[in-house]
Amino acid sequence: MAGVFRIIGCPDFGEELFMRWIQFSLFNPVTEVFQSLFNSSGNLAWQFSPRADEMYRRYSHLRMQLFPYIYSYAHLTRHTGKKMIQGDGVNKYQYLFGNELLVGPVNEKGATTKQLVLPAGRWIDYYSGKKYEGGQTIVASAPVDVLPLFVRAGAIIPMRDYARSVELGSNRKITLDVYPSGSSAFTMYEDDGTSNDYLKGKYATTKFTCNESPGKIQFSIGSIQGNFQGMMLSRQFEMKMHIERIPTKVTIDGKSMKKLEEGKNGGWHYDTPKKELRLQQETLTNKDVQITVEL
Repeated sequence: MAGVFRIIGCPDFGEELFMRWIQFSLFNPVTEVFQSLFNSSGNLAWQFSPRADEMYRRYSHLRMQLFPYIYSYAHLTRHTGKKMIQGDGVNKYQYLFGNELLVGPVNEKGATTKQLVLPAGRWIDYYSGKKYEGGQTIVASAPVDVLPLFVRAGAIIPMRDYARSVELGSNRKITLDVYPSGSSAFTMYEDDGTSNDYLKGKYATTKFTCNESPGKIQFSIGSIQGNFQGMMLSRQFEMKMHIERIPTKVTIDGKSMKKLEEGKNGGWHYDTPKKELRLQQETLTNKDVQITVEL
């Protein structure tokens, strides 16, 4: 758990410290922005500066969109005891948030860069898409309104549309942020979101897998396993697949999808500046779905 509050007698609690603390806090299992009787500001971002307000909005929205990813790791923590946040025991000021995201919060006053030691594997800058081989030390750009954030190659990150609260959010539409590399998988956990029935086994899982081979990427959405009250019978999936080349063909369950100007249901679109394949498809949750991308 991480939170932000104005420390009594701390004269340096200004815009920079607030922004850096917020960035760190929003990439923790539980986040709170709270106050004390002696805190007249209430730690409201807009009271610090327009820049702080914009930064808070950007990262708090991202956190809410990451809810399916975060909630899945909360279930895994309960099942396995493995913490959602993992450090390597050596580099104290960086950590894995789940297995797919590497976070490097800035903890030095006035710093605009952050030195990070990349774990084994390949890593992608979340903002620029630049790729790095693991096992090396890099210096990441870190202006005051930016949290250094990297994605593990092979990551499959389930997200949902932004909502002002967890209760108002919905998994009716899931966006899959996919970074193909070899073979990888992610299991998304869901429950009714309100009761403790998950303790009685009332929850469900959906497994996503991605297999990259020369000239082809195969992605599968497994049928939902388990059950809980209010479980959806169908949902919309949107995929953002980060690939370098424009596909020559995209099929879903063996049927060719149309290439469209924008990714709509039943079609696909390649965003050249972002190097992203985008597609949307309405599916039944109790059916397997196989998507094949030919390059």
